[in-house]
Amino acid sequence: MPQRWDFPDGAVTVHARLSVNTAEAALDAATAGLGVTRLLSYQAEQAVEAGRLKIALEAFEAAPMPVHMLHGGQGQLPLKLRAFLDFAAPRLKTRLVRLGEVTRGKKSGGRE
Repeated sequence: MPQRWDFPDGAVTVHARLSVNTAEAALDAATAGLGVTRLLSYQAEQAVEAGRLKIALEAFEAAPMPVHMLHGGQGQLPLKLRAFLDFAAPRLKTRLVRLGEVTRGKKSGGRE
């Protein structure tokens, strides 16, 4: 079944010989040399850093999207949710900064 891959300047129809339904399976297939896949940067980060996977079509990547943590409830924030946000927010910020540095390093030729 053909899939459509959207890029900032248009779309491409892809006729895959292998179709999987998890990012982990796509990552495993790509690192095994079975073809090209589309993953989010954090999903491919370790494989790229370890040299098991290379970024292709990097010039066509979409701009990074902001990450937000939202709470739709009324009134006071539940203590469990407050504890989670206090735990997750600094870790998420650190990880996003690190991903940005990895991407900028690759684009500037700092890593191959």
